[in-house]
Amino acid sequence: MKYTVLAGTLTIATMIAATPATAQQVPPPITQYPVRTVPDAFQEALDSNSKNFLINENSLGRQVDFLFGLGNFTNSFRENEMEQDLKLLHEVYRDVLNQQVNSGPVLRTRDLPNPFNTSLSSN
Repeated sequence: MKYTVLAGTLTIATMIAATPATAQQVPPPITQYPVRTVPDAFQEALDSNSKNFLINENSLGRQVDFLFGLGNFTNSFRENEMEQDLKLLHEVYRDVLNQQVNSGPVLRTRDLPNPFNTSLSSN
């Protein structure tokens, strides 16, 4: 009995030690990463804490969270998850607006000629 346990342990140790080492892959240059669009950023912000409603609704963990709030401190109840998502959504919104304003010089154009320069009350 002693020898079978020892032989099994040695066999497993030999198999683990015999696995070939693999080199880590070099990440591709930044230019090859996919560009995140604005709608994708908004969707990711909405689903970051509360995840997808239809998937999460039927799991046992979500039901327990609904009743007792056993998540971490910021995401204990569903309402807190949604609050965190909305805070992140607001930050993404502000960032998108800042990027639009600061992306280049302000463009000014002339008003087009308007045939409606007078009002009915002045006639």
